[in-house]
Amino acid sequence: PKVKLQTKNETYHHKRIWHQLDESVSSKLRILAAANNVTACTVFHAIWAVVLSKYSISRDVVFGSIVSGRPSDLPDVERMVGLFINCIPVRITFNELETVMELLRKVQAEAIDAQKYHYVPLSQIAKSVNDNFALFDHIITYENYPLSTQQHETGIVRLGEIQVFEQTNYDFNIVIFPDTGFVLRMDFNELVYETSQVKKIIGDLDAMIEQVVEDPSRPIESLFTRADSVAKYVENSLANRIN
Repeated sequence: PKVKLQTKNETYHHKRIWHQLDESVSSKLRILAAANNVTACTVFHAIWAVVLSKYSISRDVVFGSIVSGRPSDLPDVERMVGLFINCIPVRITFNELETVMELLRKVQAEAIDAQKYHYVPLSQIAKSVNDNFALFDHIITYENYPLSTQQHETGIVRLGEIQVFEQTNYDFNIVIFPDTGFVLRMDFNELVYETSQVKKIIGDLDAMIEQVVEDPSRPIESLFTRADSVAKYVENSLANRIN
């Protein structure tokens, strides 16, 4: 839900919000992933897709995801030096009869099938679909290392309180760190998104995660977000179309 308009003189004003999931919820999420033979990343992708579907009132959603760009079947890939990471579109669809567990397994299967295309440039993908509009307006990054490992040590010097600022081409970014309690980092353009609205999104995501881990056999349609967030999204969307 974009709620601000950018000025001519400013294009990006970075804002960051941290949120840590409860350890018990994080533990249940890992158990859910293991029980269904999917990754934690897949669980987060599926849950975020459901949240997006509630906001957009659609069962067909797309967002960006950062991948390593190093397919395991590429000969000698482990010996190649350089930055291979890529941003790819993740499209998730579902129907009202699907359960959370069915969605998780489908998302995992589609993710595995898509790995062979992780090297394809996003510009090429966009051109093959439609050059007239962006495929997505935000991205999700699942880090493979816990946040706690970001403290650096050597035999002589210890470095702490290191801050890194990363700005992408997108106004809204979610970064997930697999600590004991999963840590979520929301990086967004404050000229486009209200801080209060991002906090509501975090609340909706939190509530959705709790519902999913408590009963993954329930139908997706029975999951809910805060009604005020959905209403706000519809209100802003209509206002944007009118203006």
